[in-house]
Amino acid sequence: MRASEVAPEAIDWLYEDRIEFKGLALFCGPPDVGKGAVTIDLVARATTGTDWPDRKNPHLPMDVAMLVSEDGLATTLVPRLMVAGADLNRVHFAKQTIVTFKDKKQTRKIALDSDLSAVEIMLREHPAIRIIVIDPLGSYLGKLKKNSDDHVRPLLDSLKELAERTGIAIISVSHFNKNFLQSAIDRTSGAGAIAQVPRAAWSFVRDDDDDTGESRLMLSVKLNNVKESKKSGLRYRLNEELLSIAGKPVGMPKVEWLGASSRKIDNVLQAAADPERRKLPECISWLERYLESGAKMSRDVYAQKFSEATVRRAAANLGVESFKTRVGWMMRLPEEQDAQGARGETA
Repeated sequence: MRASEVAPEAIDWLYEDRIEFKGLALFCGPPDVGKGAVTIDLVARATTGTDWPDRKNPHLPMDVAMLVSEDGLATTLVPRLMVAGADLNRVHFAKQTIVTFKDKKQTRKIALDSDLSAVEIMLREHPAIRIIVIDPLGSYLGKLKKNSDDHVRPLLDSLKELAERTGIAIISVSHFNKNFLQSAIDRTSGAGAIAQVPRAAWSFVRDDDDDTGESRLMLSVKLNNVKESKKSGLRYRLNEELLSIAGKPVGMPKVEWLGASSRKIDNVLQAAADPERRKLPECISWLERYLESGAKMSRDVYAQKFSEATVRRAAANLGVESFKTRVGWMMRLPEEQDAQGARGETA
């Protein structure tokens, strides 16, 4: 094919500068950071035409097909979709493939290494479906080895071609491996192709700059067709919303978006890999308990199980006051400082 035979096309964005139609996107991250809840939130917005977290949604409501294996439909997915405000009539769960073997029809779990033609038939029969979610990708590889680039890359290329032919967006979800020293593009569990083939890859991590421990970050790992100045991420936290199920209140996570983030994912991962930074939450809890009974000598505080740098970070987090006495430097909680000030004691 000559280049002159190819008609140029503008990028068709599902979510501008974040997720493309006719493309493959990856959501990845460690457990318990809310990547599943964010996926549900975006699915809900797509099915209702609600605006995206930081910009207008120019699309009419659309249908979404979900291949999900780790969460129960009745106990987890549908309640989460309800809390997120999704149009449940527009969400389809693809559960099984019907296969014919020796003139007998059988059903089995979907395996993308052999069932892509069936997925395409489903899309042709349901043209309102514009998004497919695969969560997690590793559960739908069939006989392919997740850690083998030779196995996974051809499948992802086929998924990308399917998205291009049908005009849909495919979002695959994957976990991080346990190598804290790797960059984000290499942290995705399994073959390197899982992060390399998609045009867009987003990582979900804890916000280590948030003192409350509640904030999370959605940060770009790669965005092939977006200029650098537009690759900003998003901050969010997970709130609990009560849903009445069979007359009983059940708490479900709901995403609250907190605005843009300029953080870089590799910088965040590097800070998280620092063992002293990872000890900070524990040190904060310990220091608060240690000083609850009253002011302590600073040298005694620093002589405990944490490094001086970590104790200093924890002290700054708690607003701990350092003051000098005749016997040396002391540390106290701010509440104690107020009480002593009221009694007229010298700081």
